Amino acid sequence: MTQIAAIIQARSASTRFPGKCLVPINGVPMLEHIVNTCKNFIDVILAVPNGDKPLIEWAISKGVRYSEGSETNLLERYYGAAIQYKLDRIMRLTGDCPCVQIQDIVLMSMVGHVADFASNCVDYCVDGFEVEVISFRALEWAYKMTNDRYDREHVTSYIK
Repeated sequence: MTQIAAIIQARSASTRFPGKCLVPINGVPMLEHIVNTCKNFIDVILAVPNGDKPLIEWAISKGVRYSEGSETNLLERYYGAAIQYKLDRIMRLTGDCPCVQIQDIVLMSMVGHVADFASNCVDYCVDGFEVEVISFRALEWAYKMTNDRYDREHVTSYIK
């Protein structure tokens, strides 16, 4: 059986808006809204920078699995999380996009079982609604093939 999980990238040490993903929306941290949208349909893993204490403590307090990795090399962070949790498929979400829709989560988890890459945003998507599914094979290929800083920061740009 294929092991798929939503990996949500998040960090608390932003220069423009520190702690953004833990800012409450309607009394609940933004990140928690995203986790709650996903958790009834797919396993959730939080991918955080090494030593990101606020997010690690939040994940532990909520019973959310997490993985630590590079702050700037998100491709490496996703690759490390996929290896750590033995994933065949990775649903990519970001911790500052609380508008992701349940139907996109369900649809992408189904489509993601047969494609190396699938996205609900082909040419254009409003920020906050993106959901992507990547096979481990495609993620590993990108990880091994590109050293471009942009590609390592934006996870799927080399695959697209």
